[in-house]
Order: sequence, then structure tokens, then C-alpha cells
Amino acid sequence: MTSARDAQTILDIIANESDKFDSICMATAIHRLAGLKGAPNLHAQIVQSPAFFKLKKLMLERRKVSSARNISNTLWSLAKMNHHPGDEFLQAYAEENAAKAAEGNAQNTANTLWAFATLGYNPGEAVLRALSTAVLAKVGEFTAQNISNTLGTPGPEVVTALARETVAKLATFVPQAMSNSLWALSKLELLRDLAAAALRRLPEFSPQNLSNTLWGLAKLGVYHRDLFEAGVQHAMRILHTLQPQTVANTLWAFAALDVCPDPAFVRAVTPCVARQIGEFSPQNLSNTAWALATLKEHAALRDLWCPIIVEVIAETHRRLVSGDERVLSAFSRQHLSNTLWALATLEYDPGKAVMAALGAAQATRVPTCIPQEMANSVWAFARLGAHSPELLAAVARESVPRIAEYSPQNLSNLVWSFAKIGFLDAPLMEAATAHALAVREEMALQHLSNVLWAYATFKFTQAAFQEGMRDEVKRRLREEQLNLQQISNMLWSMAVLEILDEESWRMFVRALEPTNTGLAPAQLPAEALSQVFQALMLMQVTLPDGDWGLPEDLRLAARNSWLANTKVVTISEFHSEVSRLLLSMGVAHDFEHLTQDRLFSVDIALSNEKIALEVDGPHHFTVNTLEPMADMYWRRTLLRARGWRVVSVPFYHWSGTEDEDRKALLRRLIAQAREEPAPEITVTELAEPQAEDGAEKGLREGDES
Repeated sequence: MTSARDAQTILDIIANESDKFDSICMATAIHRLAGLKGAPNLHAQIVQSPAFFKLKKLMLERRKVSSARNISNTLWSLAKMNHHPGDEFLQAYAEENAAKAAEGNAQNTANTLWAFATLGYNPGEAVLRALSTAVLAKVGEFTAQNISNTLGTPGPEVVTALARETVAKLATFVPQAMSNSLWALSKLELLRDLAAAALRRLPEFSPQNLSNTLWGLAKLGVYHRDLFEAGVQHAMRILHTLQPQTVANTLWAFAALDVCPDPAFVRAVTPCVARQIGEFSPQNLSNTAWALATLKEHAALRDLWCPIIVEVIAETHRRLVSGDERVLSAFSRQHLSNTLWALATLEYDPGKAVMAALGAAQATRVPTCIPQEMANSVWAFARLGAHSPELLAAVARESVPRIAEYSPQNLSNLVWSFAKIGFLDAPLMEAATAHALAVREEMALQHLSNVLWAYATFKFTQAAFQEGMRDEVKRRLREEQLNLQQISNMLWSMAVLEILDEESWRMFVRALEPTNTGLAPAQLPAEALSQVFQALMLMQVTLPDGDWGLPEDLRLAARNSWLANTKVVTISEFHSEVSRLLLSMGVAHDFEHLTQDRLFSVDIALSNEKIALEVDGPHHFTVNTLEPMADMYWRRTLLRARGWRVVSVPFYHWSGTEDEDRKALLRRLIAQAREEPAPEITVTELAEPQAEDGAEKGLREGDES
């Protein structure tokens, strides 16, 4: 293996002979892979290969027999390849390293700490304490590079010792070591001296030194204003030498700190991006997209990000559809996840073709995704109103056995996205109920609200989930302050899920009092008021003996908001076609017919018989199974309570058929409705009394309007 010159040879050895590996062979294999040079995407291809996954699994299983040096080399190699192997792997190796830290030398300890910092992983206080002890014991052995790699280590004793060594050896620091030290120092006093030295020698900094320095400070959450401002000025002076990585990392550094870069810098690099876009690595592309999305709220940049993101996404799409497997495989699942997140955050819709390519590419990477990447990917599609069946199916399939790995936020985003898109995967929703119950107390209010909304949107019920979530909502209402969106969403969701009881109703009503919201009922958002009124109507129908009282001013405001929505009518081509065919069949009907209480506009009504033909387009059904969504449930429930027999004319029985087949469908549906017993009228007092006659009317087809 030591004589192998290319990645494939090493990967083949791993695939075929890893059962013979000892700890030295394992460490050598990963170290050799990390040290290979070649195409910009070489390491991205390596870490996605089955053989590499096999090696990681083997290393995790046999970590106990690895020496401090082997552990250090393994962690260094992973960081060198910019590959996060997962928290389980890193924590296991961190603990093993801590136990053996005293056995290693200065370089082993420095490399380990550098790896954790590079991968953005905190191994915990106990591990860091053990490594700090090792640093103190060997500080005299540290070279300039060891010091710069270690300075991010917490603990005043370590910092003091390293600071003394740095002062003694500062003359040996080259610009590269300075940039690495700044990357590690965070808010230490020594930072001022190193920053001042860097500022004085800034003209000597290469584009890579510059971007690494800014990137390193940002990685530690440190904004050194003078250095950052001088850095972008230096970048503009050497604009002709800037490389894609310099542009991407510099933008990323400002974004990570949520600091607006000089707009002149963004304007200056825009033509550079356009000119060099073909040289951007997948990581440069995704980092640039992520940075632009993160910086979007800065007013100075609002008119500047668009030309860059257009270039970045066009180049990403070009490569994804190139047909070249090497080019395609260079994009990691993290690159694609970050790109999708950026598009959704920027609210930039690149079109169906681009979204389809991104979805198809990410779908093949789902088995290697961490939960956050899966959740972010489907969230992006939901936010942009896009749909990737391959991605959604892959995420659902992968998430079911791994659902316990999802954080409350990622779980919330996952189920919300599936509901927003309307993609119902029953095994996923079932698995998510158990995990939601397990983590419900850890959920932020918004996460809890989103989870309830998702299940209500699908009308997906499960007894233990419903009971547990109802109790959790009650606890939050007692202990926390909900915002208006959370109040109205949870109230509506619990009504649809049929878990709203009188106690929780009273708690929601109290939460809506002006003393809590700061607003009079008439000032509440229209959407919130409509949700309150819909919940009221549902409860008066589903539990008619309950006490569902509302303060009169809130009831009137909610009712008026609902009535305003009822007056907003959109006539689709589908709707018009159904009406046209009914006329040709001699069936008199009303178009957008108002019920007697004026609270509902029936799509097409055979009013003398109280038959409602609801023209249901695609958004009323799940996109994959064509099951009715919750809006069909509650609308049917509330119309039946008013004595209407309701039948659905679904788009999937209409599209692509001839008129004669459509007429046959309408005859069959009307006949079925006529055979059905008239529902009992159970609601009579939701609307205000009407002074005028003919409250129940619409546009009679065939009459003059």
C-alpha cells in the first residue's frame, strides 16, 4: 500500500484485503488517501466510495488497538480531506485519544486539536482537559507549526504556556504560520500582536494566505475589524491574482460572522466569478452560495448577490447534467445540501430543470447524508414549491431507521417539508410520531408548531402521538409566551387532529387576549383570525356539547376575516369545464354558491337538492398517493353540518379524458350523492342573522348575471 500511487489502488486494497489490516495498516491507508494530490474533487470522490465507508467502519470497531499516533494521524487525515465522519466516530476517537494522550508526542497532540478545530467538532470538556494536560507536559517540544495548530485549545494554563513559546519563536513564524495562528487564537491577548504583525506584512500575503487568515478567524467566531477591512482592500489590489478559493473563502468568512463586506469588494469580484466560474471547485461553488444566502439581509448587498448566484447555480447545473460521472461525483451531499439551502433562503427559483438535477443528484447521496442535510434538502424544495419524487422517496426511506438521529429542529423541518409539498410517506410519519414524542420537551415552540401543522395537514392521526402532543401544548401554554402564528397554527392543528379539549381551548383564548398579544382582536393578522374561526366551526361540529366560547370582539373579528376570504373566489379552467359539461347535460346548477350563513362558497351547487360538487385540483391531494389532504376533510365536515351532501370531482379522474367519459363521471357522482341520505343540520348560529332574502345564492348557470 505504501507504494500505491493512486486512490483506486488503495481503495481496491481496502475493499479486498481490509480483513487482514492491523491498526498501522488502517492508519496508513487513510493517511495515504489524505496525502494524494490530483483533481480538485479527488478527496470528495474518495470519501464517497464504498471502500472508504468500509475502512471507517473497521477503524471505529478496532479503535481500542490504535496507538495515540495512529489515532492522531487518522483524525488529521479526515480533516485534511475535509470529511466529517459523523459524531459517533469523532467522539469515539476523541475519547480513545484522551485516554492515550500521554503516550503521544507534541505533533500528535497538535494534529488532533487541529483536526477537531478544522472539522468544527467539540469533543467535550473531559477530552479537551486530557489533551491540555498533554500540551502542558510537552510544550517545550512544540514547533511554530505545532503552536499555531494548538492555540485554539481552551484553558488559561495552556494559552499562557503557548504564548510564552510563541513570543520566544515569533521570528520563525512565516506568513503561513501567522495565518494558522490567527485561525486558532480567537480572543486571546496574543491576537493583537499577531494581527498587528499580519497587518504590517499584509502585502506579502498570497491570496491563499489572506483567505485562510480570514476564514480561520471566522471559524472561531472572531471579527478583527482592522484586519478584515484591510484584507478586502488588499484583495482588491491583487484582484487579478485572486483564485476561486480566495473569493469563496473570503465571502464565507464575512457570512460566518454575519458582517457585511465592503460592497465595492463584492462588485469587484463579480466579474472574477463570471470569468473563473469554470475553475470553482464544488466546495467553492457551495460556499459562495451559502455565503450569499447568509448575507442576504444586509441592505448594502441586496442588489449585488443576484449576478453571482446566477453564475454559481448555472455552473452547478451544467456539471450535474454533464453526463461525466467524475464531474458529478465531485459534488458531496453537503455541497448539494448547502446549495439547496442557499437557493431557498435567497428565495431564488432557478427553474424546474435545475431543481430536478439537484434533487436527482442529492437522492443518490442520501444514504451518506446526516439528518440535517436530509432535512435541509427537502426543506429547500418545500420553500421553493418544487418537487423531487426521487429525493423525497430516498429521504423517507433513509430516515425511517435513522429517525432517532434527528434533532428536534431537523425533525420539525423534515415533517413540515413533506406536508408542505404534500408527499405522504406513512412509514416516515409513523416513525416520526414516536421520535416527536420522545423529544417533545426539547422542541422549541416553532418546532412543536410545525410538527403539529404537518400532521394536521395530512390528517395523519396516531393515538399516543395525539395525546402526548396535546399535553405538551398545554404545558407550553402554561409556561411560555407563544407568538400569534404559533397560537393560531397550534389551535387549528389540534382542531383538525381532534385533540382540542375545553381546557386547551380556554388556554388558547387567554393567549389571544390583548394583554398577551398587545393587539385588539380586530388588529390581529387575518390569517390567524381565519384559523381561529375555522377551529371554532370544527369544534362546534365535532364536539357540539363542548364550551367553545370566544369573547364577542374576538368572535366578530374572526368571523369577519373568514367572510372576507369567502368573497375571494378564483375560477379555474377545471372549474369552468365542469360547469360547461353540466350545462350540456341539462343539469341546472349554481356557480360559487353561498351557503345560507354565507360562510362557504360551494364550487358547484345543485342547490334545490343541497348537493355540493367540489372541483378538487391537485393541491387538495397528496402528490404521490392522491389521498385527500386535511382541507378536504374539514370542508366536507363543515358543509355536511349545514345539510349538504358533498361529492368530489377529482382532477385525476378528469385530466386526459374525453368529454363523454367526463359526463359519465359527473352522472355517476351525482347519482351517488342523490342516493346518500341528507345529512342532519347541526349548525345554525355561527353567522350573523341576515336581513335580506336570498342569502343562499350564487351565479345560476344559464341565467344572466
